[in-house]
Amino acid sequence: PFAIRPSQGVIEPYSTLNCEILYFPSFGSASVGRFHFDVTEGNTVSFTCRAKFAPPSVDFVDKRLAIGILPLNITRKVVAALRNNGQHHAFFKVVDPNPTKFCTVTPETGCIPVGSVFNIQLNFTATEIEKFDFKVEVKLRGGKVVALKIGGSIEPPYVECDQDVFAFDGVHVGSTDERVFTLYNPMRTEAEIVYNLKKYKDFRLEIPHRKFADDEKKNYEEDNCYYLFLSAGEKVTSKIIFSPKQVSSYDFNLPVLINDMIAPPPSLHKLGSDAATRSVTRVSTTSSLTMCTPCRRVTATALHPSIYVSNTELSFVSAPSNLNIASVSPIPPQVGTHKQSQAVTNSYRQLRTDTDRHRQTQTITNSYRQTQTDNHKQLPTVTDSYGQSPTVTDSPFFDLLL
Repeated sequence: PFAIRPSQGVIEPYSTLNCEILYFPSFGSASVGRFHFDVTEGNTVSFTCRAKFAPPSVDFVDKRLAIGILPLNITRKVVAALRNNGQHHAFFKVVDPNPTKFCTVTPETGCIPVGSVFNIQLNFTATEIEKFDFKVEVKLRGGKVVALKIGGSIEPPYVECDQDVFAFDGVHVGSTDERVFTLYNPMRTEAEIVYNLKKYKDFRLEIPHRKFADDEKKNYEEDNCYYLFLSAGEKVTSKIIFSPKQVSSYDFNLPVLINDMIAPPPSLHKLGSDAATRSVTRVSTTSSLTMCTPCRRVTATALHPSIYVSNTELSFVSAPSNLNIASVSPIPPQVGTHKQSQAVTNSYRQLRTDTDRHRQTQTITNSYRQTQTDNHKQLPTVTDSYGQSPTVTDSPFFDLLL
């Protein structure tokens, strides 16, 4: 922890060189250091440095920390504050960074500046339903050991679903059907739910996406897995959507994890909210509790599509507004085919339709320009290749019918 600068150099004859000694203190740093100065082709000089620590005055802001109720299998972060009331910096070390099997204290060592407060973090990840009461002890360098008492309890998750079963009867392939459901967390702790639909690609969930004060807690979906976080007393409305891609039949229980535990099937739990809440108080610290489960049975039948469409995309291309139809060249109809073509000269491209293949093509033989006057002059006669006169309106434009 000791350092000197400059660490090497030249001293002029009959002169002196001032050196600076640096000390980097910590809880475990050595308090004694020794330096040796070697003179080239000369003697060796040694000296010793000692660091002294004044007695610190540090205490926890709270003598006892009531955690309250912790969720099962969910990490809860709690902060405990140390205050330095002395005139010197205080260095500390946590005596046991793991005071219980479900609690971890960080950081293990640190420095508390004069007159300031330093926060240590307690990370709780409970794996059993129990009550707890323990102490976190902090040793000060050059001083005493200060302790913080911590107490609380752990409760199991409990999440209700307002639907008994999700039934999708007779959904045609290519169509979509959905069911709305609500999840409710009546407990005093948060709950994390994961719906894993990787094996059921025809099903998906629609969940509300939102963030919470803790950045690690949020609702999101990934690879057809859906993660929901419910705060204490919260209700969340979601949808389960069935979009079959082929004829099939389904009958399964939703794969659900609640607080990183497999949710039991719905047939094993029929208790209401009040009954389940009362049962929590009767559970001993060593026994387990059957959870109220968000797992529900899903039945679905996918049928053949009721209508087939050969082409699901129709494209329409409009002709330019400044198109000048100057002349039309007659093209005789081809014998033995139902599909005829109409050729229009002056850069007018060939048009064709498949909706009426039995309709004969009208071939316009001479150049036509429609003129509309106030006294409604008689329009010129236009004949097709068969000598028949099609009907032409007195509109400034006319349609080419194929």
